[in-house]
Amino acid sequence: MLRSRCHRVAAGHLQRCHQPARLQPPGNDVLQQRRRRRPRRRQPVLAGLGCADEDLVSAATIATRTVARHAFPAMGSTIELALAGEEDRDPASAWQLAEELAAEWERTFSRFRPDSELSRLNTAAGQPVAVSPRFYDAVAAALEGSRASGGLFDPTILPALVALGYDRDFRELDVTTMPLRGTNAVPRHPERSEGSAPPSFGRCQHGEDGSFTATKNRVGRRWTRSASHPPEDADVPAPGVSGIVLDPTARTVWLPAGVTIDLGGIAKGLYADALAAMLADWPGGCVSAGGDLRVWGDGPTGDGWVVGVEHPGDPERDISRVRMHDEAAATSGTNRRSWRRGDAEAHHLIDPRTGTSADRSLWSVTVVGQTAGLAEVAATALFLSGGDPAALDGFAGRVGPALIVEHDGAVRTIDRREH
Repeated sequence: MLRSRCHRVAAGHLQRCHQPARLQPPGNDVLQQRRRRRPRRRQPVLAGLGCADEDLVSAATIATRTVARHAFPAMGSTIELALAGEEDRDPASAWQLAEELAAEWERTFSRFRPDSELSRLNTAAGQPVAVSPRFYDAVAAALEGSRASGGLFDPTILPALVALGYDRDFRELDVTTMPLRGTNAVPRHPERSEGSAPPSFGRCQHGEDGSFTATKNRVGRRWTRSASHPPEDADVPAPGVSGIVLDPTARTVWLPAGVTIDLGGIAKGLYADALAAMLADWPGGCVSAGGDLRVWGDGPTGDGWVVGVEHPGDPERDISRVRMHDEAAATSGTNRRSWRRGDAEAHHLIDPRTGTSADRSLWSVTVVGQTAGLAEVAATALFLSGGDPAALDGFAGRVGPALIVEHDGAVRTIDRREH
């Protein structure tokens, strides 16, 4: 079981996660809702309300409830938060908590900060290192994710990322933009400068029909970097996690000599889970950390949160929508971050078996799960497997349906609960 603060603090929420809503096939605008154990409370539906993407804070009153939004840059991405609560409740302290927690996350998990816990561990490979409870739990979650995925999710891919050119914060790279392959997609934010952070995969926003929507995969362009001198040590398989030793009594982590790890593939999901747990006193909320999304409570209308999965090649069209209650979702895709390596393109989804960017037969994979950290691990594994449903076998009972977009635009859904 992936461990995070959310598992411990919000266990009551997670008890209702064993039956996530089904993802709808493309072209179906009717939201299929999962059966709920408790009677549904009827509340007014949002009507005629909209929030512009660039607004940092906005609100819409629903009877005695208010939906407030906040967004800020952190962890090389965009953190977005929506809270449903009493009309007179001030969300300022929640916004402050979210930003302070994100700053702590960067100080703990950033591989680009020499003073982070992660960097300290990586430079001390070959000896046990005492770490904080938060960092210990994250490493344990990553190791469990590797085990559950049969090694497809692997935090030891850091040398491969560096060898392929991803050797600094993406915001500091010499980036340019290009249309998504095979589409005529127009950038969703054409005014964004080349030096700004790449667009987020996840959005918590109002839909045009007035419903409150937490939208996944809001990407209108690919961010690329040219590497004029590809490193010679690229394409080396990841060493794997078998040699990593955790000591729960001393709370230490030991990496074998020559092994370094990157927790970027799970840290944002764990952040979303932790923040959701800390804000559990709000009746409902939606946290999106660069596309790793966690919702809780009944939402603004008393009937959950609507999550739209956007087509990776068309930023104006949702390929599926689902109503969620106390659940999470994550998307892995090649249209997130990519760069040039000589005459070829590379992207951040590294296949640990080869040490290079995964095959581009898939465009994106979205998985619904009990927690955002778990959903991120499962989405990565499913993507790297080429969409093989067996990649989710190790997550039995903890993830729900998944939606796969092939690179030719074909869409399919899988649900291991049906087997």
